Amino acid sequence: DFNDTWMEGLILNPAERITWTVGDGTEVEGWVIAPMAAEGAQPHRVSLLIREERCADSMSGARYPFTATLEWGERRMDGCALEGREAVRR
Repeated sequence: DFNDTWMEGLILNPAERITWTVGDGTEVEGWVIAPMAAEGAQPHRVSLLIREERCADSMSGARYPFTATLEWGERRMDGCALEGREAVRR
């Protein structure tokens, strides 16, 4: 599997669980992973916004219940999202 090969060489800090309450009182859960320090690395701001708003994939036409906006440094990427699943632990 492509992702398994890519993940083998990736070193990540442990994820830190965070929770917050949104305007209607719903508690939202997420995780923060601090970047690894790398010699000569430059910091980049990363932001992911997921909204409960219907979305259609522009390439496949598939429909999703959420829209997602990822901002990474100066880049912005818009797309669709699904409800998450618990990650498979190794």
